[in-house]
This record gives sequence, C-alpha cells and structure tokens, in this order.
Amino acid sequence: MQAQLKTSQISPLRRQPAAWRQCQHTWRVRSAAGSAAPPTVLDQSSGPLQGISAPPFDAAAVRGLLPCRQGSVVPYAPICGPDVWYGQQQRQQQEQWVHTLTAAQVRELEAAVAAVQQRLQLQAHGNYITGLMRLRDPAQFPLPLLSPVLAAMRQELTAGRGFYMIKGLPVQHWSREQVMVAYWGIGVHLGVAIPQNQKGHLIGHVKDVGVDPLCQNPATRIYMTRAAQPWHVDSCDIVGLLCLQPAKSGGQSSWASSSAIYNELLAVSPEAVAALAGSWYLDRKGELPPGKLPYFVMPVLHLHQGYLTVSFHDSYYQAAAARFPGQVPRLTPTQQAALALFNEIANRDVVRLDYWLEPGDMQFVNNHNVVHMRSQFEDWEEPSKKRHLLRLQLVVPGLRPLPAAAFEALWGPLAADDRCAQQLAALADAADPEQQQPAAAHKDASRQRAGQAAAAAGDVAVPSAGGGAVSALAARFGGSGMGCIPLDAEVGNKLRD
Repeated sequence: MQAQLKTSQISPLRRQPAAWRQCQHTWRVRSAAGSAAPPTVLDQSSGPLQGISAPPFDAAAVRGLLPCRQGSVVPYAPICGPDVWYGQQQRQQQEQWVHTLTAAQVRELEAAVAAVQQRLQLQAHGNYITGLMRLRDPAQFPLPLLSPVLAAMRQELTAGRGFYMIKGLPVQHWSREQVMVAYWGIGVHLGVAIPQNQKGHLIGHVKDVGVDPLCQNPATRIYMTRAAQPWHVDSCDIVGLLCLQPAKSGGQSSWASSSAIYNELLAVSPEAVAALAGSWYLDRKGELPPGKLPYFVMPVLHLHQGYLTVSFHDSYYQAAAARFPGQVPRLTPTQQAALALFNEIANRDVVRLDYWLEPGDMQFVNNHNVVHMRSQFEDWEEPSKKRHLLRLQLVVPGLRPLPAAAFEALWGPLAADDRCAQQLAALADAADPEQQQPAAAHKDASRQRAGQAAAAAGDVAVPSAGGGAVSALAARFGGSGMGCIPLDAEVGNKLRD
C-alpha cells in the first residue's frame, strides 16, 4: 500500500513568508478526510473520464536511483542538468539570463516594425489590430543584430534554465501598435502563438479590469484582478510577459525551477511525488469545448518518455473540488499535504527567484520546467497608469513529447508532436481572405463591424468549410474560432492563467 504523506512534514503556514500567505485565497477548499476511489464520470464526447495512474512506486527502490538529465529521466529518479537551479544562485548571475537591448538593436526593431506595418498594411478596427497574423516566419521580421540574442534565448529556454529576460523595449515612447508588432515579431523568432481564450486572442492583456478585485469567487480569473496569483504554469510551451506599466506597489514576479522543486520533494517525501503524478482534476473555468465536462484529469507531475514535465495549477485543482462537489472527488489528505509541500518548497528564499518587472521588460518562461507567481498589488487610479502586461503563449517545434492522455484534454490537437505545424496551418487558414466568412463572433453591432473589417483584412479566423482554423485556434476553449489580436483588455476576456 502506498504510504501516506504526513501533514506534519510540512512547514506550518504561519512560518511561510507573507508573499505566499497572500496566495491563500479565501475560497480555497479545506477538504475533509479521505475520499473513496474517484467516481467514474462521463465525458459526452469520449465516454468515461479515465483516471491517470502514477508510475509504479517503491520507496526503497526509489532512494537508490541515480540522477538523470531531461530526455533520459527514470521515474522517481533525481534530475540533474541546467534546468535544476536555485534562485539564491541565479540572483548573482543575472548577466547570464538578462539582455538589455542596445540602441542599435532598438533602431533595428523599429525599422522591422515599420516595414511590417507598411508591407502587411496593418490597421486598427475598434479594439483589434488586423493583418499581423500574416507575420508567421522569422524571415518576415529580419533582425540581424538581435537574432543571435534571440537564438541564445531560445536555447536557454528549451535546453537551459528555462527562463530569460530582455529589457529596454521603448514601450513608453512607441505607439501601442508598434509595441505589439515588435512583441509579436520577437515571438515569431521563438515559436508559434496559440489562442489564450474562447475568442482566440493571440496576445493577451494581464490587467485588473475591476472584476472581483480580491478574487473571492473561484470562477474569477486571477489575471484580471489585483489579487496574488499562486504558483502555476500557463497552457503552452513558452509564455512571454511584456511589462507596459507596473503597479503603484506590489506585483512582484517570482519564478522557481520545477526540477529543483521535484528534487526537494524526492528528498523530503518520495510519496508526495507519487501522489502528484496521479489523477488530479483541473477546472476549465467555464471554457468548454463541445461535449466536454467542465473539468478534466491533469496530473501535477508527468514522467513521460524520459522527460519530467510539471503542470502545477494549485488554485485550479482547488476550484474543481469546490465548484463540482459530488462530481470531482475531494482532495485526500495525501493530496492536500503534497500541494502544501510543493508550495512551501517553491516559496523558500533559496529556491525562488524574485524580480520586479519594469516598463519594456520581456520575461519568457518554459512552462514545463519553471513555475511562476505574482504577489498582490495596489494599482493607480488613473487608467493609463494601471499595471498592464502583454502575454504571448507559444508552442515550440520539437521541444518535448507530452502525454496525450492529459494534454489533449487541455490543448486539444495542439498537444501532438506536430503542434507547431498544425498551428501555423491554422494561422495561414485564418489569415487567408478567401477562407473568411462574415464574422458573427461579436454580439453588438460595433464589434461585429470590427470583426468583419478584420476578416476582410485577412486576420480573423471564423468557421471555414474545412473547420481547420476553428479546431486549432480556439476550440480547445470551446470558442467560436475567432482569431484576433486586441489592443487592450476587455471585461469577460477569458484568458487562462
């Protein structure tokens, strides 16, 4: 019988730093003692929702395993390699993972942006920029001076630490359109942008829009509030955040190596690793593909084809049990203790790396190797001064295999090994004016006119005869297939955290 992880192994919450206590949301589930075996629930499109079992676990055998590198990881063996890092050390090595744009590189970016604006005839229609989806190849956005830096960053993201920072984009001097074109162009050098919500938004806006500001409702998406955002990953290979405006106070970013946390878990309690590699239920937060349940099975730890991949979504696991009692099994004491231990390790001063994002900072993180969080913040009253970040979610060709049993429920067809080719094809379909139909994604007349204008410009994906753009762009969130790039945040904009 698998050993139970004792809650006494966890540092008490009162001993955790204040930054982490802010992440203990008032609606967090405090499950009662142990539930029975998870019930069988039905997914209308695929039959019973099957659990996912952890690899066979033997405590005595696990303790004798030797460290492995990514690509050859044996289940429950420690990880070694550059993706195992500690914040205390990285704070002293910023020159290795921070690049500040030179004046010549800024001029090069500005010229590349101007060329794209002219060549693709970019236009703003309402809150949307049209034409930019036709920029899909790095050759369309040449950066001779900056390209070596971007290549080194991509190598660091995919085979190194898993995070990188570029500073100095002149966001306070350029127009919003210039900033978004530059950001999109840099993203094209790294991977392929994927949709972040039901509307198919390809650049997201992380901003407090005044909805449930302290995140007291479990259905609220934390990105659109000023509440602290607990440790998590995004639903993509690489996530980028570009700071347009910091908060009045607070809003500190933190990163931690998932591989280092995994190693620490193994050292303290291998049983916690086995628990985290089993079945966990993740809340879809209302973004439902047709015929799907409002939750699905997603382990925290995946040991698949020689890779350790970490998918930590603490608040989403908590919300699923709270929102769907009787359907989603309650978290067991073992699971509660494993979540708390993961959080406690990630928040240790020696483990996590803290950073204050400034205007023009671009943070890129490999979600499979790094977890991140944000502290609560106080915003300015003036709308133009409110904290505002732009988000890119990218898939990267040949990065790593992902277990289909879990990731197809979250990413849909994009979970396949050819996810980049699929998404590029979808973007091409979406940006082909001859494939467009009259847009009907916006309910009010002004937004419908904007969508039709964008479709005419070849930059909006609406249902086509083949349906390819729909399935690859937004169907994973139950969307209508709209692919677009908004210039600012919108209330009801369902970005995934």
